[in-house]
Amino acid sequence: MFDGDPRIERELLEVLRLAPAPIAHRIVTTCVIVGVAIDSLGWIDGYPDPPCDDATRVVLGCMARGIICHELSHAWHRSPRSPRSPRCRRERLRDAERMRVDMARAAVANDDVGWLVDLELEPETMADRVASLWLGEVVNTCGARRNAEIIANIQRRAAATGNEGSDT
Repeated sequence: MFDGDPRIERELLEVLRLAPAPIAHRIVTTCVIVGVAIDSLGWIDGYPDPPCDDATRVVLGCMARGIICHELSHAWHRSPRSPRSPRCRRERLRDAERMRVDMARAAVANDDVGWLVDLELEPETMADRVASLWLGEVVNTCGARRNAEIIANIQRRAAATGNEGSDT
């Protein structure tokens, strides 16, 4: 299911033609894909009907095949969203952030954030590898700038005050 920029749609369809069958099937049966920023900087319209109750939204803002494959690899690898309740989702996000704060504090206290950077990059690296296999060329979205952003986020979390971390 796609809505948006026709040039992105053409590139997306070409990428899906190149996709291994399990990836293509999962994408077309579980995703709503929106493309913006090439020939259309914005528009107003209703969302297309999702292909399933727990559809994953993928937003594309470029025509680069490597980026499209990278984002679709995330969607292919992602578990279906659950639970659907907004309250449960907020609780899960809050718990996940508490765990990330605790891990950041431990990493900074031990002067060893490298393992946490690797952990944070793992889904990105996986998506790059799938995209590389898919296209038959190297896709690398995890450069030095991304590492610096992750390190800054780890340090920000470690310095967080209040109830962000666990009570233990």
